Amino acid sequence: HAQHVVEMLVPAIAALLDMKSFEPVCEAALRLNLSRLLHACRSFIAGHEREMRAKLHPPRGGSGGSGSRGAERGFCSVQVSAEVARALSCDKPHVSSSKDGSKRRRRLL
Repeated sequence: HAQHVVEMLVPAIAALLDMKSFEPVCEAALRLNLSRLLHACRSFIAGHEREMRAKLHPPRGGSGGSGSRGAERGFCSVQVSAEVARALSCDKPHVSSSKDGSKRRRRLL
């Protein structure tokens, strides 16, 4: 029954996703294997690619500044970081490899 309650909350949680809530929500979705919430997280990643890439590769050499520079820090969760990296790398190589493959096929025919 608890799983049903969680599933009922997924649309509301997905609608409230923002940069601040993304990591804990994505971490919970991964841990609980909530496919609809994971889909929402992946959509959020795609819609916020620049911010997600910045969090994946935070600037180095900052001397302190844990207050206002929190957005520039990377992900705390290794699982969330891996999911974001996977979601972002999924898009570009897949598209470019299919374009390259179709060009090669056209040349061969």
